[in-house]
Amino acid sequence: MKKSVFIFSLLILCSFIGFSQIISGVDEVGTVSEDLISIKRAGKWAFIDSQGKMVINYRSDLLADEKTTNPLFKNGLCAIQEIKDGIPYYGFINTKGETVIPAEYLQITDFENGYAIALKVSQKSRGKSMLGKEIIDNYYDEVLIDKNGNVVEYLYGPKLITLSKGYYKAPVITSKRVSKNLVAARTDDGKWKIFKI
Repeated sequence: MKKSVFIFSLLILCSFIGFSQIISGVDEVGTVSEDLISIKRAGKWAFIDSQGKMVINYRSDLLADEKTTNPLFKNGLCAIQEIKDGIPYYGFINTKGETVIPAEYLQITDFENGYAIALKVSQKSRGKSMLGKEIIDNYYDEVLIDKNGNVVEYLYGPKLITLSKGYYKAPVITSKRVSKNLVAARTDDGKWKIFKI
């Protein structure tokens, strides 16, 4: 009898262990995107799989999607944000948490069918000042990038921009995807140019 009570108690204990919490102390649970679930704790986001296994540890650079207010993977990539000298720059990580496109863009869209629109920064020297210091102008171009961060097409620009913390005004992406194979970019005269991908 003692043996059967012991076995019964052990079975009950095992059933509770089987349904125990996997992760605790989570402040927010996001939506599922590409079989990964975003979770938030202490202002940082992480990703777990459908079994509750941590896939990407908590990090502060994951960018929340505007519609869902939590980070999402689209086309195998999730947006990240880094602040450099007070200016936000954007890039992407893969589903392993590896940075595949460094945070070097002023704005980005989500990837769709393997492409995203981004604002790429470039610099051009104007020469030297009277004090002998080099004068650098910063520009950005609206570009179409692939999942490796390669520029596939220059859509618009270059446009002059100030990259000083007190004077920076975030530029807006004006180009848009109009179909699976087409991107429309606004020109300086307010018209549109259509690009085939």
